[in-house]
Amino acid sequence: MIAPDTRSTACNTAARPPSVDDLDDAICKLAAQINADTYQMLTLVREFDDRFGWARWGYRSCAEWLSWRCGLSLSAAREKVRTAQALARLPLIARAFADGRLSYTKVRALTRVAAEHGEERLLAYALNVSAPQVEERCRQIRNASADSVSDALRMWQRRSLTLWRNE
Repeated sequence: MIAPDTRSTACNTAARPPSVDDLDDAICKLAAQINADTYQMLTLVREFDDRFGWARWGYRSCAEWLSWRCGLSLSAAREKVRTAQALARLPLIARAFADGRLSYTKVRALTRVAAEHGEERLLAYALNVSAPQVEERCRQIRNASADSVSDALRMWQRRSLTLWRNE
């Protein structure tokens, strides 16, 4: 009797592609690590900016240096510097970002409004919705000045229906 070849069984097992659940898990773990690494990078950017490190290379701003050094567009570099500086005043959002629970996209949007509109509540919201939902909510908050809200209310109260008779 010939013994079964255990090597071919091992090869077949090793050659099997990962399950969809395994891929999902690996992608989510990697995304969380990227988020945490991005937080670390922004922490370094903030310190570099605070220490005027960019002046050593003759740049006028940290964003210009970051654009050159890291191959970013100037607008993307400006947003990274702005976000890095804002995180210093938002400890709850910073902690969630450092833990990998928030993406840079969500953090960038939150840093535009959280200091003035309740960091804790916005963070709780952001942890439970998609990045586009966070961006839209933060855009709504930025665009809802007291004047625009009162103007909209006044216009709504004065609304009327006019009928025209075509003769």
